[in-house]
Amino acid sequence: MEHEERADDLERELEDLEKRSDRVEEHIEKTREDWEHKEDDAQVPGAQPDPGEEEES
Repeated sequence: MEHEERADDLERELEDLEKRSDRVEEHIEKTREDWEHKEDDAQVPGAQPDPGEEEES
């Protein structure tokens, strides 16, 4: 395999990894938002912090 072909392969792999990273980041953000909404909903058992327990930020 020539160096240029290998460089092209690596660039495509880099683009793929960046896209996957973006999707994971979006998933994490959506999950965080969902959890924050659940913490505010008294109907969701176990989502509210215990009294006196500090919230992580």
